[in-house]
Amino acid sequence: MPTSSTDNEIEKLEVEHARMLEEKEANDLEIAKIKAQLLEARAQVWSSGEYADPDWLRRATFAAKQRGQRSQQLQRCIGESGRRIRKLYATRFERCFVEAARATLDASTFERVWASAQQLSTHR
Repeated sequence: MPTSSTDNEIEKLEVEHARMLEEKEANDLEIAKIKAQLLEARAQVWSSGEYADPDWLRRATFAAKQRGQRSQQLQRCIGESGRRIRKLYATRFERCFVEAARATLDASTFERVWASAQQLSTHR
């Protein structure tokens, strides 16, 4: 079967989906590292009374917040691309099913099935 535009679109979306998953994983790892550093700084206050550099603390807190927002954005995009990929797979399957039915069934049976499907689709 020749490659269709749907197949090309699925392939592009899957590559982008995988890229976003990798970016989110790396981003979430950085968040965990920053939060661990912040926790360590807080523990240092409790254990020795020594406070972290306020400028560093502000920058680290801001970085964690920014990365958290990016993580949420990536999660939304990952969800959207996953839904789009599933929809394209369903569309491709439907097209393949119709082609297989046309090739397998005699013309009269195929036309009855086609008419029935059209009637069902107008009632939904």
